[in-house]
Amino acid sequence: MVNSTLVDVIWHQRDLINVSANILESQIPEHLPVFFHGVLLYSDPINRHLGVIRVDDKRDFRKLQKEIQDFYQKNFASWQVELSEIAPQIYYVAKIGDNYYRCQVCNTKEKAGQFFVLVLLVDFGMFKKVLAQNLFNLNEEFVVGEWETARALCCTLPGTFLF
Repeated sequence: MVNSTLVDVIWHQRDLINVSANILESQIPEHLPVFFHGVLLYSDPINRHLGVIRVDDKRDFRKLQKEIQDFYQKNFASWQVELSEIAPQIYYVAKIGDNYYRCQVCNTKEKAGQFFVLVLLVDFGMFKKVLAQNLFNLNEEFVVGEWETARALCCTLPGTFLF
């Protein structure tokens, strides 16, 4: 159980490969382990996942979330994704409840005639399963400028601790 929202995180090689666009894979071992101070956004103790945002990241994610909400509530119909267009590793917006979130598709699955997608909510570092019909194309304004590299870090704890 995590008692504080402020955590120290060790970035494991797997996490670096998944989220870093700026460090070439061959350079990753030179940067391990990487320690940073972050704010815990999400935790899944069963699957040993954490969603963390770096404390030194001063971007206003609440502002981004509000802009996404406002845009998609007005324009959702014209941005809906066709089932045949859904592809893994592509960024979209997922509607969960009444909210819209930037996401990356990890997997698709059909069950009882309905198509589901497993997505990584990139601003929270958490995985969610959503109906494919609740997936929308991502407007470019939400991935350019300061938002191009904005994302929470999805960290996975190792299965055993070596102490």
